[in-house]
Amino acid sequence: MEILLYTRNKVRRFPALPPTRLEYMDVTVLFRGVMRYGINGSPVLLHAGDAIVFAPGDVRERASGGTAAYCSFNVRLTEEERAALPRVSGVIRGGAVPEIEALQTLYENTMNVSAPYVAARRQRYFEAIYLTLCDTAASSVKDPHVAAIRKYISEHMSEPITLEEIGRAVFLTPNYCNTIFRRAMGTTIMQYLLTQRMQEAKELLAHSDVPMKEIARRLGYREYNYFSSQFKKFTHLTPSQFREQWDYTDPDAGRGAGRGTHK
Repeated sequence: MEILLYTRNKVRRFPALPPTRLEYMDVTVLFRGVMRYGINGSPVLLHAGDAIVFAPGDVRERASGGTAAYCSFNVRLTEEERAALPRVSGVIRGGAVPEIEALQTLYENTMNVSAPYVAARRQRYFEAIYLTLCDTAASSVKDPHVAAIRKYISEHMSEPITLEEIGRAVFLTPNYCNTIFRRAMGTTIMQYLLTQRMQEAKELLAHSDVPMKEIARRLGYREYNYFSSQFKKFTHLTPSQFREQWDYTDPDAGRGAGRGTHK
């Protein structure tokens, strides 16, 4: 196993990545913000808490954006290692579980250590991160109802959504939907929906000139004042105050201490 790149960024704006067929594995975990990727020509949207894995041979691309905190690994595996490890590729919803952050911190703490054993320790930390993501991906497959609820929310973000509508869409009672979702995701459906909407609102306010009333409409709010009050509860700023805060001219301002050149 060869770790070609490790980077941890907390940025106002991250660059685009052109379509590239990878010769290595790319594992990215998003802790905050929204990122738009393409995998083998299919667009995917990552929200805070999601991860994405590109296997060797996958075509990766990414649109530029901002207001994100994430970590990435580029790793080359031997044929034996690829055969021994579970295979996963694509988006892993809810992949940024607490264990991932803990392991990433342990990995980070080795960056300034030059002892001979450290490289092997980093490999073990990365392998633990990858296996944890594989477990999360497997869990979502085992509970297709949770995956169906998340898919419904993603596809109907611009509409008012109720638990009753979600229940009808996945053929379960609203209460049971909420029970299995909370057990799997650690939050209620409506709180998850609010978080996804507010993350998308922050992205649009910070990095587009879409009018604020139009942002509210796109996110399923019929009344702008209600959207504004929800946004203030979530961020402690009104939408206009948030947009003014992110009015800057240097796209690289606030870049975190990333390492490497591939990201």
